[in-house]
Amino acid sequence: MNKHAGFTLIELLIVVAIIAILAAIAVPNFLEAQTRAKVSRVKADMRSLATAIEAYRIDWNMYPITDQWITHLSPANFNNRLRGVTTPQSYITSLPIDIFSTFDPVMGVKDERPTFEYTDWTTAVVGENLPGLHSYQFFNSRDIQNRFFGGPVIEWFMLSAGPDQRNMFEDINNPSEPDTDPEGLGLSQTYDPTNGTISVGDIIRTNAEQIN
Repeated sequence: MNKHAGFTLIELLIVVAIIAILAAIAVPNFLEAQTRAKVSRVKADMRSLATAIEAYRIDWNMYPITDQWITHLSPANFNNRLRGVTTPQSYITSLPIDIFSTFDPVMGVKDERPTFEYTDWTTAVVGENLPGLHSYQFFNSRDIQNRFFGGPVIEWFMLSAGPDQRNMFEDINNPSEPDTDPEGLGLSQTYDPTNGTISVGDIIRTNAEQIN
């Protein structure tokens, strides 16, 4: 008699179950590794952009003003906010992309994604905007802004939407009112990877430090 060797149904089910368990462990770890890599890239890009902004200040004795190069028809055009660090003098070759941004391509250029949101203090603080320029007025005073970001003197801040892809200042005409923090208790929406690799909060950098 000829015997045909093969797997039993139970053996096949055990193998499938083992593969499913390994996949359930490996896939989340792979996705978290991707997120960690993106966060690292964002922080590195912010560091490069911060260097360009500081170089701009050395030459012009002022930081780029948020509204200096943009029109009032496109206030969310983050790329235009930092046009001064690329044109006419190139302090940085090109503006880094916020890979966590969900905004549509800007300036009508195909596949062009916006850079990080950048705001200088004269634009961010109520009553401090320069004549003829629009102010987003996120904070009631400069002191509140400084305490909010945890720094002694905050001249500018930039932020990425972070892994949750939600920018806390994305609705410029109706922001999340950080100025309602008069006691200076600080950021409540800062990205913290210890809360989970994919968690709420923005990745933020100021002229003083990388906050997270």
